[in-house]
Amino acid sequence: TIFSVIGYFWRQSLKVWVHAHCGLRLGTCSEAPTERDKLFDAFVSYSSKDEAWVRQVLAAELERHDPPYRLCLRYRDLPTGGTYLADTIVQASEASKRTVLVLSHHFLKGKPFLIISQQFSSI
Repeated sequence: TIFSVIGYFWRQSLKVWVHAHCGLRLGTCSEAPTERDKLFDAFVSYSSKDEAWVRQVLAAELERHDPPYRLCLRYRDLPTGGTYLADTIVQASEASKRTVLVLSHHFLKGKPFLIISQQFSSI
């Protein structure tokens, strides 16, 4: 029963971990949307300290591409406040065909990354 309690309280983190390491989506319906039904071509995950570069360089270039890519960006497309970051990330990745991770020094030193890596290293 202790595993049930832990699993309940950490269910979103466990879903993200299982998806990241095993490619499985837990708790989703069996009729997943097809690739062309997805709202975005890619969800871009990045540190807030890299937002200027993401806006001015990465997104500007990819959204001007021919054909243009539809990107899900935090500052523009994700809800602010009221939801857990893990829930928001799962929803954004499920609405996107791919996920682009801007792996920078800022991202690796960021508090959310450190918390997540500590949680998963203890599993």
